[in-house]
Amino acid sequence: MTESKLTYKDWSFEVDKELTINEYSRIDKPSAESCGCGNCLNYIAFRKKVFPDEIGHLFEKLGIDPNKEIEISHMAKLKNGLHYYCGWFHFIGNFNGKDCSIPLPYGGFTLDFHQITYNFGIACI
Repeated sequence: MTESKLTYKDWSFEVDKELTINEYSRIDKPSAESCGCGNCLNYIAFRKKVFPDEIGHLFEKLGIDPNKEIEISHMAKLKNGLHYYCGWFHFIGNFNGKDCSIPLPYGGFTLDFHQITYNFGIACI
């Protein structure tokens, strides 16, 4: 395992980039393609516009393929016509820093996002 260390915001990562790239190469159908519902088809159509450059650079350093989300969920269509999605991407390694999950009193959790742009936030759990 060849690990490299990197930091982003107040998080630090130890990542095996080569192994992460190898695992992403094994994904034939990302979440949106596997589902194929209208909301997922909308996500696919705009996938290349979703991620700010800053996040694209982070994904590249981690070995994450932004076209192969592990999970994508449509949360809502907003009043301004935009769609609110949550997506999950994994890497092989370790994460150190604030866990952004906030437990809810009735079970489950929500996330405390780091706002990157007006329309994009990121959280680590």
